[in-house]
Amino acid sequence: MRAQLSTEYIIIVGFISFAVLGILAIAYYYSGSTQDKIVDTQIESLGEKITRSAESVFYSGAPSQATIFVYVPDSINSISVGSDGKELIINSNSHSGVNIRSFTSRVALEIDSSTRNNPGFVTKGTKKLRLVAESNKVVISLV
Repeated sequence: MRAQLSTEYIIIVGFISFAVLGILAIAYYYSGSTQDKIVDTQIESLGEKITRSAESVFYSGAPSQATIFVYVPDSINSISVGSDGKELIINSNSHSGVNIRSFTSRVALEIDSSTRNNPGFVTKGTKKLRLVAESNKVVISLV
């Protein structure tokens, strides 16, 4: 009689533990997916804001400039300009791996060398960027 109760108790505890672990695994998966969507939206906002502002400054003509504030999420590894100069490339990590996003600009972009080599450029937080129009490109620098 006692052995039967102990066995039933162990079986019930086992089923409950299995159900709780399953629910926790599903919650962890969806929380990671949700975090990735939030970061993806932040990266989209970052890329679009820089390219739109650069186009606006360039079409205003040299020596126009603008100062913008952008939020850089935690998972960004690098921000660079493509080989043709008209692409802003943002490399980031997510739960599913490495993501590379490209934002096309109608004007040539250049990241100032002191900004490009500054590790604070891609760290998490709000950054103040200065965009300066030159005759053939827009130079992006960290303020």
